[in-house]
Amino acid sequence: MEQVKDREQVMIQNGEISIYEEPQKVPSYTEFLTVPGEVVVVDSGAGSFAYSMIGSQTNTNIERAEINLSGFAADHEDDSDPWKVGFYGHLGNAENGVVHGTDLLSDDELSGVLHESNLNQLGVEYPYDGQMLKANMAESGYFEIYQPSNYESKDYLQFILDEVIHYLK
Repeated sequence: MEQVKDREQVMIQNGEISIYEEPQKVPSYTEFLTVPGEVVVVDSGAGSFAYSMIGSQTNTNIERAEINLSGFAADHEDDSDPWKVGFYGHLGNAENGVVHGTDLLSDDELSGVLHESNLNQLGVEYPYDGQMLKANMAESGYFEIYQPSNYESKDYLQFILDEVIHYLK
């Protein structure tokens, strides 16, 4: 895909240097994974143009999904170790923030605040498919698997279908 962006140009003429902006076509690309009829995953937020391109080619409306992190955390509370939790919308002294540590949702001082808040970031470690998985996700739809570090694209998609798709809204 090409986008038109203003690029700075420098011109030297008659001993004078001029700097100006000129519109230029700039190619854009992204890597993506898809399971037709289920999910499209793009490499980064900058690649979100792929949704409209794929949608126009397949005559479908593809919307960027958000992840219900509170639901995910509640369903995995017994078998996961949340190592990062971002929260907002809490009434009280701690209105929002991000905390790092281990087993955060069971922490004596933090669990009340975290359970009463909306979650916008969640980093968890838990068993999946016979191995420990370390993942980080955001309410905005961002999702990344940190460990195992050799996760293949097909494994990543399978994990999304098995574990994440139920929490997309």
